[in-house]
Amino acid sequence: MRKSLVAITVSCLTSPVWADSCPLPLLQSKALPYEQGHDMPVTTGPYQFNLPEKPTALLAFEGVMAVYPEKEYVSYQFVSDKRVAHMLPQLTTRKLSTAALDRYVYGVDSLDDLNASDQKLIEGMRADLNLDCHAELTLYSVGKGVDVIFQDASRSDAEYRMLYFSNDSTHLISVKGTRERALTVLKSIKKRKL
Repeated sequence: MRKSLVAITVSCLTSPVWADSCPLPLLQSKALPYEQGHDMPVTTGPYQFNLPEKPTALLAFEGVMAVYPEKEYVSYQFVSDKRVAHMLPQLTTRKLSTAALDRYVYGVDSLDDLNASDQKLIEGMRADLNLDCHAELTLYSVGKGVDVIFQDASRSDAEYRMLYFSNDSTHLISVKGTRERALTVLKSIKKRKL
């Protein structure tokens, strides 16, 4: 009896119907007014955002991290298409930029125009990132048309994430702290006048 229960369980877990039972929902779209943050502006190429309050420490690496008490932080990372462009052709059957890949992964663009192999790759990436029916993703239009994907924190992942794009690259802001702090950062994202 135990062997048959194990076989049924394994069969259910590995069947395509089970795997697709919790797909990423359609991305909800909302608008937010721009509100300048309360502290230091952070310039990120053609964009800028403000820190929500003065950090206890500011670290610079291939990005920036503002550290707050209780191990909370706001970090910024630029994922340049030039840095990862050489890897993408090894993963996909078509030429995709970093930004295009992230748009597929986070559900901004439909997988329908990809072939079965690339769809499987994107679905695998979504599984690795826990992007399924439980993920709370919203596409916000902040101020005068800066589109930002906002991912809420979850029980298994305490970070709020914001992704926005310039040309073929991705900008990523991660916030560990309150949702209010994350929304303060989100509302402060704007396009700079160059």
